[in-house]
Amino acid sequence: MHASIDKELAFSCGVIRDGHEVVPRFMISTPDGDFTIFCPLPDAHEVRLARLGLVSRFMSYRMATSFIMSSELVEPDAVTAVGVSRRHAVAGLRWVMGW
Repeated sequence: MHASIDKELAFSCGVIRDGHEVVPRFMISTPDGDFTIFCPLPDAHEVRLARLGLVSRFMSYRMATSFIMSSELVEPDAVTAVGVSRRHAVAGLRWVMGW
């Protein structure tokens, strides 16, 4: 999972380097295969919770075995990736300074 976290952080840094905003995304592993969900998370708390609820229900429906969530932070100016499985939880953060 560490290699996947590093890969996601590098991808997010590349998106910012190209002048784009990182859309939060979930890479979900299931017994039926892997899925990627891009999920914009607005500032409105109730809308954010509703969207995260949809992702949660999808993971439950597909019997997810692990997932990685990647996103961009404003404060501090960085990208982050968090991976969770039944046995592990791994997180990574890279500063964006100067892109």
